[in-house]
Parts: sequence; structure tokens; C-alpha cells
Amino acid sequence: MMFERKIFDDINQIYDYLEENYGREWYVDYLADIKKLKNGKYEVRIYKTSDFHLEDKLDIDPEELEQILSYEITQGSEKVETEEYMEPLIFVNVSEDEMLASITIIPGLKKELPAKEEVIEILKENGVVMGIDEKVIEEALEEKKIFSSIIVAKGKKPEPSMDAKLDVKFQSGSHLKTQPECEEFKKIIKCCDKLVVLAEKIPPIEGKDGYTVTGKILKARKPKDLNLYDYLGENVELSEDGTKIISKIAGEPYIDRWGKISVRNVLFVEGDLKEVGNIDFPGTVVIEGNAEGLYEIKTKGDLVIRGVVGGVTIKSEGNIVIEKGIFGRSKGGIECGKDFRASYINNSTVKCAGNIFVDDYIMDSIVLAKGSIVVNGRGIIVGGKIFAGENISCNTIGSSFGTITRVGCGIDYEKTLKLVELENELESIIMKLSTAIKLILKFEKIVSSLSNQENRKYIIILRKLNERKMDLQKKIKTLRDKIRSLNKEIMIENLKIRNRILVFKNCREAVVQIGGHILKVIKETGPGFFELDHIKNEIVFRGKNM
Repeated sequence: MMFERKIFDDINQIYDYLEENYGREWYVDYLADIKKLKNGKYEVRIYKTSDFHLEDKLDIDPEELEQILSYEITQGSEKVETEEYMEPLIFVNVSEDEMLASITIIPGLKKELPAKEEVIEILKENGVVMGIDEKVIEEALEEKKIFSSIIVAKGKKPEPSMDAKLDVKFQSGSHLKTQPECEEFKKIIKCCDKLVVLAEKIPPIEGKDGYTVTGKILKARKPKDLNLYDYLGENVELSEDGTKIISKIAGEPYIDRWGKISVRNVLFVEGDLKEVGNIDFPGTVVIEGNAEGLYEIKTKGDLVIRGVVGGVTIKSEGNIVIEKGIFGRSKGGIECGKDFRASYINNSTVKCAGNIFVDDYIMDSIVLAKGSIVVNGRGIIVGGKIFAGENISCNTIGSSFGTITRVGCGIDYEKTLKLVELENELESIIMKLSTAIKLILKFEKIVSSLSNQENRKYIIILRKLNERKMDLQKKIKTLRDKIRSLNKEIMIENLKIRNRILVFKNCREAVVQIGGHILKVIKETGPGFFELDHIKNEIVFRGKNM
């Protein structure tokens, strides 16, 4: 007998695995035989019910059976008499999304199978009015498919609409690449000529309505259209038919923070900054040489410097790329409105409203980023103060030469107790469901091996077991919804406090700060990462302590 065997840590993992691999309605066609091990884990054997075979000797625990059947079947306020079992019974199951309906036929003591018309009538009484496949019902009756779930009605999903799209014809220079293996920096700035099509609208396409088996019309979402006027920025215009955005000047096309397409002028400095002096420019500036001396650079766009920077005061509202790094000598300083990148930062001050990417090291500097700080290459942070609103990633923090290095990251967590109660209840019900399914399979074998007169009492038991199974399935769905909702709340709060300082080699003689918590690191530690342990309410290092 083929089955899949798995070991799980908790009952929630079991249910997640079953839903992911066998579908939300897994218990219709599969049996999960669950056994709790001495170490607290769970052994699960998963069988396809159609392939499940039982030994000839049936070991049925009377107490187990009594627990499953510990309620009366009632109809209105009257107890159902045995005579009611003379007619066949049809269980109808509608999927949670009402897109599938299935039936399970339990044969009667006198009349074994219902007529096709009776099945359709029962389906309609249970709200199934659309997508009914009469051919499947006929085949099920002809082949006497009893005690098994048969899908007899299917809904139709709406055909999705296609929203209008904006086909942008350029790579915005505002989106600087951050991987070390990216193309040369000089290729980042993209320029266009006058009267070039920068973007074009792809028109929307209407979808088609669908329906559920219960007759609900599933409306296809109305596609969203685009008014290209909303995307017009500076130095661009609409084509006569209103479907294209065209440049009015030669320059650098880009998408601003509001999603508008613009073209800005680009100032190119062929040599060093000293050849032109101070710069105050409303667009993008590209300096092909070095920027050294007591000069000032102000730009409302991006700034690219091919050489080194030393002593210059820089303020840019866009991205900044410094190819050969900064040697500040405690003079000047840099303020960046978006992302910042340099080969190294030495003895300088950098303030950045986005992320900071450094290709080699940061030394004796004050570096502040509202986003993350990533140091690649040798990945060294030594001396100074390095703070990120999000994460910090590097190879080494601090040194053994007595220089204190301060690094910090973090944003503002808590909610898990209710999960324990819900998961315990879910565990209990899944165990009962497993027992009920096993008992159903056992009694189905008994019924199939005995004559109609002999299996009379077993058919009654089977009907009770199937009703109990349906009740347990409903409870499982309710509990799973509660658990999902609570997990979502916890995840949202955890996201606020998951910032880390990643160290791929070691950290020594440093002060680590996350949020309002501080940890002094004296002993060499690493590799690993620092994070805020919300149970201990302190910063902890997770990794290798040397």
C-alpha cells in the first residue's frame, strides 16, 4: 500500500503541508494518519483513500468509536428512526470558494442508489444550481460509486481583465544599479534626443464574467484605463492621439517619485571640478575627473563623479555615484537625497535619504542612511559612527587597535499567546478527523463484504461517521481562518523590528545599537548577525562566537 510518510514539529505544519500539496479540500480524497511521537513531534502517513487497504482483522476500539459517535442524529426535534435508512443518502459538499460541488452516495438498506433526477434535486436543495455535469452523475450511478467523493459541478472563474499599461521605452537613470557586477558607471546616465517617444499606452482589455456553482455571478473586474496626462512631467508632451509621451528637449529621461516622466538637462564636466569651480545646477551633473578642494556642488538631479572626492561640500537631491571613493580629511561633507554609492569612504561625513553602497571600506567617518548600508569587497567598517534606519551588511566591524567603532540600525513588536490555544484546538480536531476517516474506511470494507441484511447496522454507523466528518471539517476551516488572521497581525508587527547588522567575518571593539538597545562588543565575534531578541529584550549575536 503506497503512502507518504512525513515528520512535523507541530500541527500547523501538518495542515500547511496538506493544503499546499493536496489542496484545501485534501480530506475529500486523502487520509492523514497522524501519530504523536514521544519527542513531541508528529508522524503523518498520507494515503489516497481509493488506494487505502485494511487488514482482514479489524481492530476497532469501542471507546474510540463511541467518542466519534457521541451525539444523536436528529431531524427537526424528532430522532431519526432506523426506517429512514432504507433510502440512499446523498451528502453534498460545496467548496469554500463555491467553485466546486461534490457528492458522496451512501447506499440505502432497501433502495441502493438514487436516480439521476434525485441527485440533481438534492444538489439544488443544497444551493448547487450551475455548472452541474449530468454525464458525471450518470456515470457515477452506472458504476455504483458509493462512499467516495465525486465532483459533479464546477464553477467558472471570470476571465481577467487587462489594465491599460504604460510601456516605458527607456531605463530611468534614477534607478541606479547596486550590484558589484553591474555595468560601468558611465553607462548609468541615459540620454535621449528631442521628439523621441519615451512611453506609450497599451490599451485595456475587458474580461468575461464567471459564476459559482451556487449561481453567484463573478463579475470580471473592470479594467483600469490610463490618462497619460497624469504621467507628464517636465520637458515632455503628449502625441496628438494622446497615446504617447514625447520628449521636448534632448537630455536625460527619468521617472520622478510621483511616477511622472520627465527629461532633464545633464551638465557634463570633461575634466576636474577645479576647472569650473562651484556648481549649482537644476539637473544631473557628470564630472569626468576628480572633485577636490573647498568647492561646493549643488544639484537637483543625480551626481556622478568618475574620480575621487576630497574636501568638497556636496548636496544632491538625486542619486550620487563616486567611482573612486572619498578621502575627506575631515573637510566638506555629502548630503544625498536618494541612493549613494562610492568605492570607499575615508574620514568624511555622508548623510543619505536612501541606501548606501560601498565597494570596499568605511573608515573614521560619520555615515547615516535612512535605508540600509552595504559594504562589499573587503567589507570593512572601522572607527567613526555608522547608522542605518534599516539593515547594515559588511565583513568586519571594528579593529584590535583600540579604535571604537559605533554601528546602529533599527525601527520599532508583540502578539503570540492566542496562537497556542488555537493550535492546540486545531491539533485535537485534526486527530479526531483522522480517526473518523480511518473508521469510515474500516466500516466501508465491512459493508462491502457482507450481505444487505448483515450490514444494516454498519450503514447506520457510516452515516453517523460521515456527518461527524463534515462537522469536523467545518471546525477546521474556522480555526484555520482565525490562525491565518492572527499570524498576519504578528507578521506586520514583526516587520517593524526585524532589522539586523550582518557580519560575514568578525566584529571586535565595537558598540552596537539597535533601536534603543546598546551592546558593547569586546571579545571577537563572528560570523553571524546582531538583532534585537524580543524575548530577552536585548541585542543578541547569532552565529559563531570566537
